[in-house]
Amino acid sequence: MSIVVLDADRSRIVEEKELGRRAQVLDLYSYVVANLLVGNNEGEPAIEVCSGRIVLMPRESVIMAVTGAAKVMVNNREAPLWRAILVPKDSKVVISADRGLISYVSIAGGFKLEDLDEFLGRDVELEVGSSKLSLDELVEELPGRRLPERYIPRPKEKEVMRVASESPEVEGGDLLLLSKRPREGLVFKARNLKVFEEQLIKPRPPLGVLMAQDEERVLLTRSLRDDVDYDKLIGSVPPQDVDRVSRAPYGTLVKLKLIEGSIAMELTSSYLGLIEKVKRVIEASCEAVRRGALLVRFRIGNRVYEAWVEELR
Repeated sequence: MSIVVLDADRSRIVEEKELGRRAQVLDLYSYVVANLLVGNNEGEPAIEVCSGRIVLMPRESVIMAVTGAAKVMVNNREAPLWRAILVPKDSKVVISADRGLISYVSIAGGFKLEDLDEFLGRDVELEVGSSKLSLDELVEELPGRRLPERYIPRPKEKEVMRVASESPEVEGGDLLLLSKRPREGLVFKARNLKVFEEQLIKPRPPLGVLMAQDEERVLLTRSLRDDVDYDKLIGSVPPQDVDRVSRAPYGTLVKLKLIEGSIAMELTSSYLGLIEKVKRVIEASCEAVRRGALLVRFRIGNRVYEAWVEELR
């Protein structure tokens, strides 16, 4: 089975073999959820679209999920995000992520490609791997292969990024999101922020790395690299904050908040726990669908809740 790339701009295949290291992906949460929704392992190869678009056409019917912030059109009809959908054979799928937004496209079975992390071009044919479930089984489970509303991240006009740092000047500093470089990270313009002393605390994966490029530019990269200059290292960023800022559009104002290194590690543990919880929620929803349960939504105050209801036999 294969999928043809009819057109592509700032789109690439990414893969995370170890979720605790974040080697390629900018928004790890959206990437993992996209894979879970179609029945893949968490780290299967998927397409990352960063401030660009991609047009796909499957040679056979496939199960697809798109997460993050994007507009999805299947045969000129808008399709939902954060849930698995059936894409019929020879359908035209257009995924657009504008103004610095980012999204992930996963196919049941994952993509097979030797040249990972390379930008895709026009008229490329992507081979799809074998899914753990048949197409019929996945179609039966489609009502359950969706992310509940409370787990879907929502962007804000202003974001807060927590930083474990030894520099007190970090507290209260502002960053303006300028650009996203998929292979390097996020570039910000620094506001009310000083140049930093050498950090003694070295970030450990999956913490992000915040470093000063010069007096006006700050780079948030996925993890510690060999080319990081420790003299310019600001501090480490919890993985959920790396994801949240990666999802933000260009021009977003980000306020820095100083935290202790131990808090950063606690946040990391909580983040990995959330991914495991989402995995269990999707699996439980699919089991409920197979038993014939129906999805019911209800509101308590300002919050909407969802529950699967089964008939007593």
